[in-house]
Parts: sequence; structure tokens; C-alpha cells
Amino acid sequence: MTAEIAVINKSAVALAADSAVTITNSSGSTKIYNGAEKLFALTKYHPVGIMIFGSGTLCSVPWELVIKQYRKQLGQKSFDTLDGYAENFFSFLEGEETLIPNDLRFQFLENYWSGIYLDLWEMVYRKVQEIYTNADEVSDQDTFDILKDICNRISLTLDKQEFLTNFTQADIDELSIQCNEFIGVKSAEQGLELPVEMKAALSKLLAVATAKENTLGPNSGVVFAGYGDKEYFPTILAFDLKGFWEKKLRRIPDLQKSCGGGMSAIEAYAQDEEALTFMQGVSPSLKKLYEQTFFSSFDSILNKAIELIEANTTQNCDELKANLHQFAASKWVTATDAMANAIQRDYIDRVVHMVEFLPKDELAYMAESLVNMTAFKRKVTNDSETVGGPIDVAVISKGDGFVWIKRKHYFDGGLNNHYFEKFAKRS
Repeated sequence: MTAEIAVINKSAVALAADSAVTITNSSGSTKIYNGAEKLFALTKYHPVGIMIFGSGTLCSVPWELVIKQYRKQLGQKSFDTLDGYAENFFSFLEGEETLIPNDLRFQFLENYWSGIYLDLWEMVYRKVQEIYTNADEVSDQDTFDILKDICNRISLTLDKQEFLTNFTQADIDELSIQCNEFIGVKSAEQGLELPVEMKAALSKLLAVATAKENTLGPNSGVVFAGYGDKEYFPTILAFDLKGFWEKKLRRIPDLQKSCGGGMSAIEAYAQDEEALTFMQGVSPSLKKLYEQTFFSSFDSILNKAIELIEANTTQNCDELKANLHQFAASKWVTATDAMANAIQRDYIDRVVHMVEFLPKDELAYMAESLVNMTAFKRKVTNDSETVGGPIDVAVISKGDGFVWIKRKHYFDGGLNNHYFEKFAKRS
């Protein structure tokens, strides 16, 4: 886990990232280290940076290695827009089969399929336990019917999602064939003989999950920030990357975490609870709890009112009940809208309007402070300290380019002058 912040206005964009990384071994135990690199200059020659959150690798290849190799081959090449840098970076990932070998790509995809497959069987087990009290009563056909029903319901939900970038229905058709072979191997490992229609349902689910947007499986978050040659205001572009299928990078643009065009904003990535609390004046989890609690109370009062009406009259109350439900629904919408407007007006807008006029050093200070806030909260509570360590901070502006404000090194700079001399020669 991590905490990363981007603060942007018309003058510049400031980026801040912590250094904590959580390692989980095969037995499930975890270890937290505070030396991870998550913030990089995408190029030495132009005002563009990149941040990484979520998984620290892409198909088991460290992001640091990937980014530095891209930076090396990019050289002094530039693009008119930040989107051009992002597309070029993704094209590099898709074509770099030496750095990210095909066997690692397919292994990552198979692990993704295996995770979904095992989760499905876990859902089947829980459903069987719910329906049947005696396991002896459950036949293979009963189990397969439950599994098929679960697959069809999840597939129906996934069908409504948007395709990943550059994916089409034709890809799903081809994926279904590969997934069918995978299901055959997995079921054989379990000693199962799945019916043809069952394999088809499973294959479709895996194929759709591979080609369409969803939250299943691990992913890496990538944030680009800076300027293209023809852009005068900074831009932030966020993406979720979920590995590869064949030569296609499975990626999802995160439009809610992206901004540009002269806007002022604070964007938080990964563990964003404390940053959002600062912005909104209330913790998102607490806000959700309040909404759920009040809605439940609201609904129970309504049901009790209808119950009392039915108990004290012999007349047909269908129209009255419908009117009550309609009135209650409108009042709930009014109340939630009023709360959302108050949060936007009294908290978010006040902060964002202040960000609009911040100089570059204050942008950096704000970004660092919001990361520090998350780390401090983790430190003084019983939560795992998944945010912490030295904080890297950079400011990117049109005139000055990518400027480090704070940067950690795993070595003593005084003992490694040759390191800095090497980069000075490349300038």
C-alpha cells in the first residue's frame, strides 16, 4: 500500500509519494519496508513525471527497471501532449518482449484466471453450505447448477461494463477458446469432469473479465503528470494496469483521478482516506456509515407507518402506500443532495480555490503534508504502517521542468560523487 498526492494549478503540478512497500510471502505473513521508489522523472529533458501505486511490479518486473529502460530509449524525443507520452509509454510496454517476456505475461494472466476460478468455487461452497445442511445431500449436478448460476450472474454484470482500451468483442471470442483450455486443465487438476455447458459458462466469465473493466485481481496504478510541448497548463492522467493479453496491455483510464486544462485540484491515490477527509471535512467511511444508518432508520420508520395504517383501516391503502414511498424517496434525495452540496461548498471548493493561487513551493508543501497526514494517522493508530518512510516530492512546471524538492537515495551522496557526475555528463 502507499499514499500519493498530486496538487495542481495553472502554474505547476506537485507530486509526493511515500516509500513504504508491503511484501507478502506464500504463507500470508507480511513485512513492510521503507525504501520503495514510486516517483520518477519520465524523461530527463522534458517536464513529465510518473508515479506508481498498487503493485510494485508489472508481471513480476519491477517498475523502476521498466521506467528507467523507457527513459533510456525515449532519449530527447517529445510529444505535443501528455497523452502522447502515455500512449508512447504503453506502446513501449506492449512491444518490449525482452524486458517483459511473454512467459511472464501469460503466467500473470493465468494467475489472474486462477484467482477468479478459486474465488468462484469458494462462492459455490458458501452457497452449498447455505442451502444444504447435510453435505451428503448435494449431488455433482446440484453443485454444477449453483456454479453455472453464479457464473451467469457475474457474466451478466461484467457484460454491462466498458471494454478495456483497444479491446473488442472479437477479443472475447478468442479469449473464450483460451479460457476453455485453461478450465480443462484446472478442472483436471481437481479431478473434476465438468459438463460442456459448465466449461462454456466459466470460459465466458473469464474471457469477459479479461477484456472488460472490473475490480477483480491485482493491478498497478500509473499516474502521468506534466506537459506536452504544446500544452501550457499541467495535466494529470491516471490509469489502472492489469497485465497483458497477447500483445495488448490491459489498461483502464481513471477519469475521476485525472484533470487538466488549467483546473486546480488535489488528487489522492491508493490510500486516500485522510486526504479525502481533509478535503471533504468528513471521513468517507464515516460518511458512508452515517448514510447507511440513516437510510436504514428512514426505511424502518416508513415500513412501521405503513404497518400501522394497514392495521387501523380496512380500506385499500395501495395508493397511500405508493404516495408515502414516493414522498420518502424524494425527501431522502433532498437530504443527501443538501449534504453533498454543503461538503462541496464549505469544504472542497474552499480548499480548491486556495490551491489555485499557491506558488510552486506551497504546492510541494501541501502534497508532502497530505502524505505525512496519512502516515501519521497510520503510526498513531493500530493500523499497519503501510504508509511511511521518506517522502519524495517533485514539482513540474513549464519553464523549470521536473524539479526534485525532496528525494531519498539508498546510498550516501557524499561517497558516490561519480553517480551525480555521470548524470551531469548526460545533460
